[in-house]
Amino acid sequence: MRALDVVRLRLGAATLLAIGCGALASASASAALAAAPTSTSAPSIAGVARDGGKLKADRGSWEAAKPIVYGYAWSRCDASGGDCAALASADRRTYVPDHEDVAHTLRVTVTAIGEGASASATSPASDVIAAAPLLARKHPKIAGSASDGRLLSASTGTWKGTPPQSFAYQWLSCPRGKGACASIEGATTSSYRVQTAQIGRKLRVLVTATNALGAAAATSSASKPVTAGAPVALAPPTIAGGLQEGDTLAAAVGEWAGTAPLSYSYQWLRCSIVLGGCAEISGASDASYQARVSDLLSRLAVVVTASNAQGSTTATSGETGPILGILPTNTALPSIGGLLQDGQLLNVSPGGWSGTGPISYAYEWKLCDALGNTCEAISGASGSSLKLGPSEIGKTLAVVVTATNAAGSTSATSSLSGLIAGILPVNTVLPTIVGTLKLNQLLSATSGSWSGSEPISYAYQWQLCVLGTCTNIAKATSSTFLLGALDVANTVRVIVTATNPAGSVAATSAATGLIAGLL
Repeated sequence: MRALDVVRLRLGAATLLAIGCGALASASASAALAAAPTSTSAPSIAGVARDGGKLKADRGSWEAAKPIVYGYAWSRCDASGGDCAALASADRRTYVPDHEDVAHTLRVTVTAIGEGASASATSPASDVIAAAPLLARKHPKIAGSASDGRLLSASTGTWKGTPPQSFAYQWLSCPRGKGACASIEGATTSSYRVQTAQIGRKLRVLVTATNALGAAAATSSASKPVTAGAPVALAPPTIAGGLQEGDTLAAAVGEWAGTAPLSYSYQWLRCSIVLGGCAEISGASDASYQARVSDLLSRLAVVVTASNAQGSTTATSGETGPILGILPTNTALPSIGGLLQDGQLLNVSPGGWSGTGPISYAYEWKLCDALGNTCEAISGASGSSLKLGPSEIGKTLAVVVTATNAAGSTSATSSLSGLIAGILPVNTVLPTIVGTLKLNQLLSATSGSWSGSEPISYAYQWQLCVLGTCTNIAKATSSTFLLGALDVANTVRVIVTATNPAGSVAATSAATGLIAGLL
C-alpha cells in the first residue's frame, strides 16, 4: 500500500486535505495528543541545480511510532537562501527547476506524520539555480515555394535552454550535388526572396540561438532546387501627373521580382467616386494617358501586367484624386451690339472662352451713369438681349457674362457702351385751336399728336397774326388764351413745343379765322 493510502486510511479526509495544501495538521483533537515525529537530521537537496535539471529531496532522519508518512513542499528563495515563497503544486519529492528559478535557491520542507501527529523540518538552501545552455530539439524549417522571386520564410525550430532566447538567420546557397553551402550576402532575416542567381541550387537556413550562456546553431534541411519563376509584384504601380482634363498622366510599373526578362503592358481604369468600382477605358493601353472630359469627377487607376517565359501577373495602382475640369478662361471680352437708342433691342456676345466644355453662359445687364460709374444691375435683365427704355436714355450699359462648366464659374465684363440716345418728339397731328372767335372768349389749344421717347412734355406760345405776320403774345404761354381788344380783326395761332430726354421739337397750329368784336 502506498504511503498516501496509509494517510487516507489512518487520518481521514480532513488530514489528507491539509497535506494537499502543504500545511499538514492533525486529523482530530485526540490525534493531536499523540507524540509527533522528531527530526534527528535535517532534510537536504541533491541533484542538478540548473534550469531543466532534476532535484530530489532527502527527507532526513526522523524518530516516531511507525508508520511515518512524509509530505513535501518546495519554496523559491533569493540567492542567499532568504525571502522564500512557496511554489504552487510543488509537493513531490522531486522538483525540476525552470527558467523562473534561475539565480534563486530552493528549499524543501518535509512534514512527517506519525500516529495522528505531524512535524516539519526544512532543508538548507540549494545551490543557486544556473541557466541552461541552448540545445536544438527540432531544427529550423523553410516554408514557401523555391521559385525565383518568391518569398521563403524560416522557422526558428525548437530550442531547449533558459530564456530569453534570441535568434539570428543566415540563408545558404547549396549545390544540387555534393559541395559546401555558401552564405548569401545580406540574407540575414527570417525571410528571403529567391534571386535569379539561385536557380538550380538548393537553399538552407542557419539559425543561431543565443541566451545568457552563449550561442548554438542549427541548420534546416535543404529546399528543392530553385526554379525559374513568373513575375511577382513587390510594390504596386504608381501614377504621376496633373489631375486636370487635358493633363498627361504617366504610369510607373512598380517593383517586380521574377526571372528576367520581364515585359509590361498597361490598362487604364476609370473609377466612380459616387458608385465605387472601376471600368476599363477603351483604347487606354499605353504607359501614359491624357485625361479626358469623360474622366471629370472620376478617379483613375492603372493595371500593369508583367510577363516572362513562366507566365504573367497583374498589379493595380492606387486611385488618383478626382480629375478636375479646366475653369473657363475669358480670351475675348463680351461685347454689346445694336443701336443705342430708346426702344431698340441690344444683344450681347459672350466673347471668347477656353476651358473644359460644355460651357454655359449667364448674363447680368448693368446700367451706369454717363461716365460709366455707379453701375447697378437692371432688375430682370438676365438674358442675352435687352430692349432699351426711357430710363436708359443718357446713360451707359455694361454686361457681366458668367461662364460655367464642370470645374466652376468665371465672369468677364463687357466694355462700356456709348450713351443711350432717346428719340426726338415727332409731330404726327398738328395742334389745333378750339373756341369762339370773339372778343373776351377763351380759346383752348390741343397739343396735337406726337411720337418719340417718353415722357413728352408740352409748352405753348400763342401768336397774333396781323396781315400775315405772326408775333408772340407776351405771357400767352398756357394751353388757353383769352381774346382781347388787340386781337379783334386779326387771327391767332399757337406753337406747341414737345420736349423729352432727347430734346425739343415745335409744331404750329393753323391760324384761326378773324376775331370778331362785340356788337
